Amino acid sequence: MLGVPIAYIDPKYTFQTCSRFGHIGNRNGKNVECPDCGHVEHGDVNAAFNIPLSPNIVRFSTESDLLKGNTDIPKVTMT
Repeated sequence: MLGVPIAYIDPKYTFQTCSRFGHIGNRNGKNVECPDCGHVEHGDVNAAFNIPLSPNIVRFSTESDLLKGNTDIPKVTMT
């Protein structure tokens, strides 16, 4: 409503994927270790690095539907 862009991504594998090289890591409790590079990271931190890099980001329009009376349904932008 206020023109702030929102992006939704598929969270699948954001926790497990190595944020440095993109390989699927091995989970050990809350940590993830990359089998290729050996990088170890807390899974939530790792996911936080992966989310902005995700190719699956769906960007929504910043155009408001306030005047049209429909503010609950975001519109996908065609970019």
